[in-house]
Formats: sequence, structure tokens, C-alpha cells
Amino acid sequence: MSQMLPALRGIHHVALITANMQRAVRFYGEVLALPLVRAQRDPSDPDARNYYFDLGGGALLALFEYAEAPGAVGGVGGMHHLSFQVAGVAALTEMRAALHARGVAVSEIADQDFIQSIYFRDPDGTMIEICAPTRPLGPDDLRADPDPVPALAEQLGRK
Repeated sequence: MSQMLPALRGIHHVALITANMQRAVRFYGEVLALPLVRAQRDPSDPDARNYYFDLGGGALLALFEYAEAPGAVGGVGGMHHLSFQVAGVAALTEMRAALHARGVAVSEIADQDFIQSIYFRDPDGTMIEICAPTRPLGPDDLRADPDPVPALAEQLGRK
């Protein structure tokens, strides 16, 4: 008999690797205006920095500096992108204009049915999304895939 796990309560932090903390602090702290709330040396590697930015709602973005780190690489086993949320489409439009004015190459606004999004890359090449929810998710959203994986088909009563 397996023991029940305690309930997860959201994300505490997402950790990204940067090759240049100075450049990352400028980008996340100044371009994206995230408050830097902790700056430390890595306890297991005193030459490496670990800096934390407040994402709101108790979640943090951690940046770990490794000078020899290659740029972001998507693919199997890697992270595809990091997504931040804004209050609405008007805020998303303002964010896009502000990023563009700061010299960031940012996409047009993409409509993805339940969110609208913009995309750009941080100085290390990590894809960043900023999205604005346009409607709440509901039960019909689980039926959007016409050929769901078997585990979802079972949950939906399809076999």
C-alpha cells in the first residue's frame, strides 16, 4: 500500500542557467522589471552565483551562473520556454510595446484560443512567453485533442 503524498502548492521557483549574471540581472531586473529578492553564492560551488527574482504569488525565478554554459537548447530533456502571465490583453499589448522600445526582438501577439501571447528570448537564448488569459479553462478543453493519449481517453470515458 502506497503512502499518500502531501499536496503540491504551486511552483516555488524555476531555475535557469545563465552564462553572464550581469547581463541576466539587467534583462530580468531592468527590461522585465522583476524585483531581485536574493543574491547568493551556490553553497556547493562558491564561484557560482544564484540570484532569485520575485514572480509574484510566492513564485521565484532562479538564475544560476555558469560562465561556460552554452546558450539555451530546446529539445528532448530540455525546457521549451518560460511563461509569465499578465493581467489582460491590454497589459500584454503594453508589455509588447515596452519590450520593443527597449530593443527586445519580440513577436506579434499570437491568439491561442484561451490565451494571447508574445515571445522573445533572454540573453542566453531561453524562449520567454508572456501571456494573457482570454477565458477560463473548462471541461471542454480536455476534448480539444481529437485523438487523445490513452490515459486521457480513459478519463474522458473513451476507449
